[in-house]
Amino acid sequence: MYNIPCMKNTEVEMRALINDASANKIIEQNIISLGAKQLGVSSIHDIYFCEKNMKSLDEVEMNDIGSYSLRLRKKTKDGIIESSINTKIILSKGDHFGWEEHETEIQDFDEMRSILTAIGFKVFFELEKDRTVFEYHENIEINLENIANFGTGIEIEIMCSKDEIQESKEKILKLLEKIGVKKEMLVEKSITNIIMKERAKF
Repeated sequence: MYNIPCMKNTEVEMRALINDASANKIIEQNIISLGAKQLGVSSIHDIYFCEKNMKSLDEVEMNDIGSYSLRLRKKTKDGIIESSINTKIILSKGDHFGWEEHETEIQDFDEMRSILTAIGFKVFFELEKDRTVFEYHENIEINLENIANFGTGIEIEIMCSKDEIQESKEKILKLLEKIGVKKEMLVEKSITNIIMKERAKF
């Protein structure tokens, strides 16, 4: 048997809605004042898939242990296009702040969409947004997002091992407080889930 090192493939993430433009500006200034490094702005096109026999968001929503999302992403930054496929898997029932995550780059966004459709999946939701990414310390990423036909939001995420989930949640909560995000602004599941409830098609 080989000794397998501890894998940091668990993502801990917290999200908040920012409905006020002035609050968004203040939060961005606070992020910069903490010394976070801006990594640039990208345009993102996300496509979410589910099994073809699913007929409602209730069937698709991640809640039970082992339930998952399947997302295809095209990201454009500085004229360079990158595509990836991603899955997030629930580890604790009803916990939408930490999950197992796997992602890999792909060469052809449209061909991967065709592959998934051919093997039993269908598109039920698409989303476009502009994302400004900040790196805070070595393992904390802060994303400020302007979501098409919706509004603005913030995501803070940490990639960690399963035994670091609680510690990572506490780190994110402290950081959110530092940059001026109030607890009532937090979103339990995800901002994407809120929009899905409005726009998902089966």
